[in-house]
Amino acid sequence: PAAPTASASPTTVAREPLAQRIVSVDKPTVAGTIKVGNEPEGVVVSPDGRTVYVANQSSHVLSIVDARSRKVSSVTLRNTPRFVTTSRDGRLVFVSMYETNLSGSGVAVIDAASHKVLRNLATGPQPYALSIGPDGKLWVPIHSAGRVEIYDPGTMKADGRIKTPANPH
Repeated sequence: PAAPTASASPTTVAREPLAQRIVSVDKPTVAGTIKVGNEPEGVVVSPDGRTVYVANQSSHVLSIVDARSRKVSSVTLRNTPRFVTTSRDGRLVFVSMYETNLSGSGVAVIDAASHKVLRNLATGPQPYALSIGPDGKLWVPIHSAGRVEIYDPGTMKADGRIKTPANPH
């Protein structure tokens, strides 16, 4: 990937050791259940640990869970959500979307504070498990095209492509 641009500013995230919040158990057990939308697939926790985002495949809904209260709100998306990630500072949420026939391929960009869709990025067909690079850029594997598309976080425009073997995840 290209070196970070001068306009990219470092992001700081308040961190709390997991050991202070999680109690160890002898063997895995269900601690509770939170009802979200239909057919949850992609899940990510915000950098501050306060919010859980769940992409619900068969409902066109991104569920937003307050980790403390366990209350769920939702954002309706134009297409079927598949995978989700957040920006390094947690201000933006990115959701890959496509239908079974691969139509509607793209990435919804959501403002984490207002829960509003800011933009829908047009990507190649079948954007898969999204990731944010150390430079803050959005990496989008295009499963059906054998490439990874990279988007600039400031402009949300394509900033590069990397050819890969078929079906990158």
